Amino acid sequence: MGGLIIRAALPHLAEFSQQFYTYMTLSTPHLGYMTSSGKLFDAGMWVIKNWRKSLCLTQLTMTDNNNP
Repeated sequence: MGGLIIRAALPHLAEFSQQFYTYMTLSTPHLGYMTSSGKLFDAGMWVIKNWRKSLCLTQLTMTDNNNP
């Protein structure tokens, strides 16, 4: 999730753009969570999404809209 936070902060750091050289992220879900890792993971994700009512999790799992 850190990569998403940094990417969201980049427009606010425009005054420092001359000091940036490369922006690289590893294992950051920039396109959301597209494939499932298994039934146990899917069940756990469903429980957490419904328990926490997290907008971030619904966006990452791409269930915030019917047409991804």
